[in-house]
Order: sequence, then structure tokens, then C-alpha cells
Amino acid sequence: MLRSQEFYLPVSTLSDEARTAYYAASELGSNVHFTAAQREIDRALEADPDFFMAYAYAIQVLAPDEKKPKLLQRALAIDPSGFTESERIMRGYLQEMQRDSTARPTAAMKALVKAYPNTPEAYEWAYLHALYTDKDPVAALDYAHRLLDLDPGFGPVHNTLGYLHMGEGRMDKAKEHFDRYIKLAPEESNAFDSMGEYYANRGDYLQSARLYMQAAARGMEAAPERALAALDKLETGNVALVQSVYDAFAAGDIPTVLSALDAQVVWQEAEGNALADGNPYVGPDAVLNGVFARLGAEHDYFRVKDIELHPMAHNRVLATLRYDARRKGSGKLIDAQAAHLWTLRDGKVTAFQQYVDTRQLAEAAKK
Repeated sequence: MLRSQEFYLPVSTLSDEARTAYYAASELGSNVHFTAAQREIDRALEADPDFFMAYAYAIQVLAPDEKKPKLLQRALAIDPSGFTESERIMRGYLQEMQRDSTARPTAAMKALVKAYPNTPEAYEWAYLHALYTDKDPVAALDYAHRLLDLDPGFGPVHNTLGYLHMGEGRMDKAKEHFDRYIKLAPEESNAFDSMGEYYANRGDYLQSARLYMQAAARGMEAAPERALAALDKLETGNVALVQSVYDAFAAGDIPTVLSALDAQVVWQEAEGNALADGNPYVGPDAVLNGVFARLGAEHDYFRVKDIELHPMAHNRVLATLRYDARRKGSGKLIDAQAAHLWTLRDGKVTAFQQYVDTRQLAEAAKK
């Protein structure tokens, strides 16, 4: 649904059809529907071939670089005598672009928001240019928040703020804005695509894939491929993390093993294993003292071998392996078949379940 006319900068066209198509293009472009936005701009220019702001929008948002010179020529050939102040400001910037394709819009955007301090679209132009043209995230953040003060219901600004915070590593703030975008625009594919990227950055590739598929269901053509890529990373990333734990254990680097565990990890030894007397071990310290310290105290050596890792659904990895150990005192050898089920989230192990030949372990423990 189009925003109210008060959202937009004033334009000089006398064609209601052209104006409505321009507003539709702006709404579509804000939500990254560029192909559909181009159709609306074409419709606007068909209704009014001298609609300057439609050219200005196409040049700054939609047109590839090779088409901009011709569009600039056509836009600047329009008689500016009846232009609004916003169009005169934008025309000045387009004149600079014609002289120098690398011209910066900084001054034009400052002039635009000064001339229209209560018009949200002025700040949308300003924060987009600050972010993508000037590469100035500080200015972009300021303009975006000023727009938000004027129009808290404008979903795309939350998308920009989400990316700004994510780029600075403020992931909780980023999620707040992406959540808000989804709440404000529950049928917008870009809202779900952005949240998918957020979860990919967090390393939660399963949730990322789910969000990408929701974007696909709302029409984003690239989303299924992104979902598949996230699932590939899920398998690869989870397997790599579990392998790194085994590598650290083999090297005797227990601090690195513990660093891979979530602060609230739930560790379960197999039923029938003597170490299961402390189940569940919650937290790395409990695992260190209840499992690893006891393995060290009871064995001359305790190794794992023949490890094969199998990615599974729901952020899990199944490891099949064998224990190679020797009990202290008795010298009894252990060559036991085992399996470990690892559960992971955000690059940490959140749960561990051991399965093992407990009879062999019990026999080896006898005096």
C-alpha cells in the first residue's frame, strides 16, 4: 500500500497518473523490488515525458552506469522554470553528475533536508546516499533516525538501520530493527531476506535458510539459492567446529575444547558409563571437572580415533569413532566403539550425547 502523499517530496508534474506511478516506484524500490520499480517509472514517464523527478529517481536508483549519461541529458533538457525546490536541488546534483560521474551528493542532501525538515522522503534520499554513495555510516545513521522520528512505520528504514548496526557488530540492535521491519511489512520478501542474512552472520545457518525460504515464498527469486547456500554452510560449519574440538582434544588442548562449548552446554555421558553419575553436566566447568579431569585421572592415555562426521538436521552432527585408552593401575586396554551426537548454535556446542560400549568400559575399570 502506498504511503500518504505527505511522505514524498513535492513534484511539478500535473499528471495524477505519473505522480501515482512515481510513488509506487519509490515504495517498490525502497523494498528492493527494482524490476517492478522500473516498470512504474516507465509508466510515469509515459504519462508525463517531462517528469523530472522520475528521471532523477531512475538515474540514482535504477539505471546501470552505461545508461545514465543519456538519462542525464534528457532530465537536464527539461525546462526547470516550474520546478519545486526539491527538484531544483536534485537538478543541481544531476548537473554535477553530468560534469563528473563521481560527484558526491553530500551538499545536495544537506540542502534537501534543510529545505524539507518534515518530509520523510528527504531523509530517505539522504540516508541512502550517505550509506551507498558517500560511504558515511555515521551520517546515514543520523539521517535514518531523523526519518524514523517522522515516520516510525516506514519499514525500509529499519532495514537500513539493521545493516548499519550489523556492520558495526551490534548484532542485538541489528536484530531489533530487522524484527521491526518484518512486523511492519510481513509480506515483504526483503524483510525476510535481510533477517536471513542476519542469521547467516550469526552462524545460525539453519534459521538463515528458513528465513530465506520465507523470502522465496514472498517472491524473491534469489532466495532459494541463498537458502541452499546457507544449508551448505550449516553442514560445513558445524562439521568444521566439531572436527576442531576433536583436533584440540587430540593435542591435549583442553582450554580450546572448553572454549567451543556454550556457557550453558548440556553434556550427557552414556547410560551405564561410570561418568554418567553426574549427568547432566551443565556448563564447561562441569564438563572439565566431571568428565575430562576424571578421564585424565583414571587413564594413562585416552584417545579417539577413526572419527567420521555426519551432518544431520536441526544443527546437529553425529560422530562415529572408537576410544583408544589404557586404564591406570591395571593397564587394561580399551578399544571401544562409540558415537557422539553434537548439537550446535551460533558457533557453539549447546548439547552433547555420548553412546559407547559401556560393558567394555566397565570391564576395563575392574581391579
